[in-house]
Amino acid sequence: MCSSGLAVVPLAALIRRELDPADRRGALAAAVVALTLLPLMRHGRLAMLDGALVSGQGLLWWQLLRARRPVPGAGLLAGLAGSGLLLLKGPVLLPTLAAGLVLLALERPQGLRWRPLLLGLLLGLLPGLAWHGLHLWSRGEAALVQWGGDGAARVLLGRGEGSDLGWRLPLLKVLEGGWPWLPLWPFAMAWAWRQRRQPRGLWPLGLQLAMALSVLPLRTQLPWYSHPLWLPFALLTGPLLAALVTDPRLPGVPGAAVLRRLPWFWGLLGGLLLLASLALPEARPLLDRKSTRLNSRHQIISYAVLCLKKK
Repeated sequence: MCSSGLAVVPLAALIRRELDPADRRGALAAAVVALTLLPLMRHGRLAMLDGALVSGQGLLWWQLLRARRPVPGAGLLAGLAGSGLLLLKGPVLLPTLAAGLVLLALERPQGLRWRPLLLGLLLGLLPGLAWHGLHLWSRGEAALVQWGGDGAARVLLGRGEGSDLGWRLPLLKVLEGGWPWLPLWPFAMAWAWRQRRQPRGLWPLGLQLAMALSVLPLRTQLPWYSHPLWLPFALLTGPLLAALVTDPRLPGVPGAAVLRRLPWFWGLLGGLLLLASLALPEARPLLDRKSTRLNSRHQIISYAVLCLKKK
């Protein structure tokens, strides 16, 4: 199950390619962002459901995007991804599928055929619906725990761990876990808003807002409840990262003058963190133990940036 969380990396690239087939660098950069985000490493690639959950969301959105051409079987694969979400955490399917269908309706692609898409979705959802139906038949009201008292109702209406922070907890998790790409996020949102009449701007912006609206109102908040925010985050910031590496002039990007100085900020911040770690004696053993992991992560980022420049 934990290995399925790795699929979010290629899915980020595939979704970007569907949104803007000409921007191959942006697709690669979106995958780089997804690969290097600490929350996706911490909760998405360990023995938890959250990584598989985000991969299922990405697969569903990717197939909905493929249905615009249309691609035979895209609706069925989207429905099967939805069945996977039903088996993992059923209530997550509702905002995930609703966001994709609403964005399709707003985009109005010429090649989209709604009837085959909806029929394929229904067929693909049958395994997940059948499992819930069988569960309900065999256990009665106890089968509704995922949706009721100890499931969606508790998260939406109850006060549990982390509820004293409320909507601030997922926001803090984004501010904590979005580095080093977090400074790109507000500029990426503004750029996507400027491109909102095109799929490359409409979809990442819409998915980010939809996931935020599904996570922030929860009255029970746990650190991993913010996990669905990260794939749209990668879809937003990836193209901006690619543009920053390949064309520092950043034509048409809001705040280009500030963004041009961002690599200096990254370098200064990294240098200060390194000096601070060396200045603290208690941090040296920790730095030694984790040096291999840190070097591997930095090598991945450096190699990806080199690939972006060469393409």
